[in-house]
Amino acid sequence: MQDTGPESMKLKTALLTLQPTTACNLRCRYCYLPHDQPTTSMSVETAGRAVDNLADAGLIGSELRVSWHMGEPLLAGRLFFEQAFSAIRRRLGPGVAIRHSIQTNATLLDRDWAAFLRDHDVAVGVSLDGFAALHDANRRFASGRGSFDRALNGIARLHDAGLVPAILCVVTAGTLDYGKELADFFYDHGLRRLSFNPEEIEGENRTTSLATDAAGRAEDFAAFLQEFAQQTDSRGSDMVIRELQEIEDALDDERPRASGTCLPWHHVTVNAQGGLSTFSPELNSMTHPVHGSLILGNVHLDHVRDIRWNDRFLRIWQEIRQGILNCRALCKDFMLCGGGSPSNKLAETGSFLASKTLACELATKASAAVVRFRRSMKIK
Repeated sequence: MQDTGPESMKLKTALLTLQPTTACNLRCRYCYLPHDQPTTSMSVETAGRAVDNLADAGLIGSELRVSWHMGEPLLAGRLFFEQAFSAIRRRLGPGVAIRHSIQTNATLLDRDWAAFLRDHDVAVGVSLDGFAALHDANRRFASGRGSFDRALNGIARLHDAGLVPAILCVVTAGTLDYGKELADFFYDHGLRRLSFNPEEIEGENRTTSLATDAAGRAEDFAAFLQEFAQQTDSRGSDMVIRELQEIEDALDDERPRASGTCLPWHHVTVNAQGGLSTFSPELNSMTHPVHGSLILGNVHLDHVRDIRWNDRFLRIWQEIRQGILNCRALCKDFMLCGGGSPSNKLAETGSFLASKTLACELATKASAAVVRFRRSMKIK
């Protein structure tokens, strides 16, 4: 079983999510971040203090993934990233393998950016919801103009530089009837690594087009994934769908999948102002009806070595841990997700104690149904 007791407090940090800027040039309909906050850019010193703090608490192991996410990271500029990469490397030393990744809407990508990302060995994720009609329905500039053409141009610049991005496609109700068309689109554009994120109730996004009739929507989402997978199979494609691959891996392991978003300090998030949180990255912008803001401190003022044992953090962890135990007791698919995302539980139910969410029904259970069906067909 996944360890949810004191031993889990001894984990190292595997993922550090840093927000280089609160600015974004898009106004995506389902964004979980507030758009009305003042624009703040992360300083190089804040990025350095983030890793110093984790190292001081003994949370840095032999590897660390640094994900530059939230807002549109490219708005921070290449000089910031050049200096931040150097500062993080200098502070952690040669004994830590650092893997940088960035999640971008791709609208600002040009040849210089693509070359920079390639030369610094940065893994690139691009948010792209499919062909123009689907993408532009939700991912628009502040002016209301769709962003599809600019995003596709940015992807072309990545390809020119020899980079193949991983695609994050948000699935709304309007997506579900287009499994075949999306398979054609992504295949024709040379995009082989995909993640289908169901539109979620999370943070500032208080509604989802997938909310009505959870069981029916799960069936619809499973049908969409099945159609997409069948289309890629027929092409003999090497396409990887993250949600299905993760279920495949969990079933092959025959042991519970440990969810980093459920484990203290395994995932750490630091926003542009230095506000620090753990568990799901989305919690950095959320509040709890009892615990208040889920930002636990500031890297310039507070020490993780103290935060991780203070009463407020331990109360939050106790509730999240009880939610994991509830999932383990009540859900037959616990081994596939390790307890669900605390941010989804909080956003949908107002508590970390829930053992069932719409996000779980879609992202985990629907994906599992597809994988199990496909395996059964292979056996026959």
